[in-house]
Amino acid sequence: MIKPIAVVTGASSGLGAIYAEKLAKLGYNLILVARRENLMQNLADKINSSVPTDIRIIKKDLSNLGEIKVLAKLLEVEHEIEILINNAGFGTVGRFYRQDPEKPEAMLTLHVHAPTILSRAVLPAMLNLNKGFIINVSSLAAFLTSSGNVTYSATKAYLNTFSLILAGELKNKNINIQSLCPGFTHTDMLNTPEYKSRGIEESSVPGWMWMEAEPVVDYSLKKINSGRVIIIPGMRNKFLKAVMTSKILNPLVKLLLSHHR
Repeated sequence: MIKPIAVVTGASSGLGAIYAEKLAKLGYNLILVARRENLMQNLADKINSSVPTDIRIIKKDLSNLGEIKVLAKLLEVEHEIEILINNAGFGTVGRFYRQDPEKPEAMLTLHVHAPTILSRAVLPAMLNLNKGFIINVSSLAAFLTSSGNVTYSATKAYLNTFSLILAGELKNKNINIQSLCPGFTHTDMLNTPEYKSRGIEESSVPGWMWMEAEPVVDYSLKKINSGRVIIIPGMRNKFLKAVMTSKILNPLVKLLLSHHR
């Protein structure tokens, strides 16, 4: 029997790596995509030490439109793709008009072009299989309009809208679309020179606001067949989302989450 394939972008660490491990245990072959090939190989070795499965490693920088298109062509001929996890992403610090102009351009490409193009590439196979799941990793920041987060919040809001409308188009096609909106999550996202140069680290955020990465992924996979598109893991994040959309309390959340993922 041919095993179905799950594609995971941003698979070298964080949520992407955990998605890969969980999906291998669920019986999927994997296509892992990221920039850091050595970390993906380490992950593949770890997975295969306990769950023998076929794992393809594809080194691509999805902030480069040309590399996205090359990957899309590779995925178009994979007829057993059943799951796509659009997880690759990054954050920036500082006001939009002070940023290196290449940063927002790269973020638009990674957060908007990559999920859009890759989703289009895999959908024919899913429609042919009459089964499929696309998870777009968005963020609570999609509901936030705060200084210092212009492109990040805007691109994550795009993912929510894209997911909602695509889910409507695919209604009754047995293909589920999810936009996962985690809050502060223990990954290596803040472990970059840019964040460190601004003195931004995990300790800058109150401990109660954090979630571990594994429960976030578990909740995402648990809700994949729920029929809900916008998924917010954790009661604290559901509370924060409610506060963020409150006209009275929103200014406080803007301050707390001004450098949120």
